[in-house]
Amino acid sequence: MASSLFIWEAGTIFVGSGGGDADKGLIVNNIKISDLDELTQDFHPGGSYGAIEIGGLGNKAFNLSFKVKGIDPQSMSQFGVNGVAQNFYSIYGGVRNKNGNIPVEYKAIIQARMVKVGNDEYKRGDLVGQDFELKEVTHMEIYFNQAEKYFWDFFGRIWRVDGVNQNDMNAILRVAG
Repeated sequence: MASSLFIWEAGTIFVGSGGGDADKGLIVNNIKISDLDELTQDFHPGGSYGAIEIGGLGNKAFNLSFKVKGIDPQSMSQFGVNGVAQNFYSIYGGVRNKNGNIPVEYKAIIQARMVKVGNDEYKRGDLVGQDFELKEVTHMEIYFNQAEKYFWDFFGRIWRVDGVNQNDMNAILRVAG
């Protein structure tokens, strides 16, 4: 099988449940989905000369941030709203496989709470932007080329990688998921 080189060329984020100004494709400057980071803990047993770092203890909390150029009132409205503690954010990336020049879709769907709205310092002649940060992620789906890479749901107790269930404790705990 030939190697591939995937380059992210374009992207947008849809903020909230839709509407004409939910698409940020013409103002988004950058989008950052948190690193996938497994919980680990150092373990140095009494009878061992050295320690190991044990993984498999679950995943650290996921988060999302994005930056727009200009002022974005629609995204600002997602902050501090009690009736809408969480909202859906959809990210679409246009990725190109340089081996054959083939366009590929990257898609992420994240349910989260907007916890920060930051404003750039105003300076005449500079384009001011805004930073948005989302935490309390309770649902995340990531697809590459229309295939599920990661699916995580806090309340459903679901964690899948490439469509394969990774939470083998649900059956032992007698819970759905």
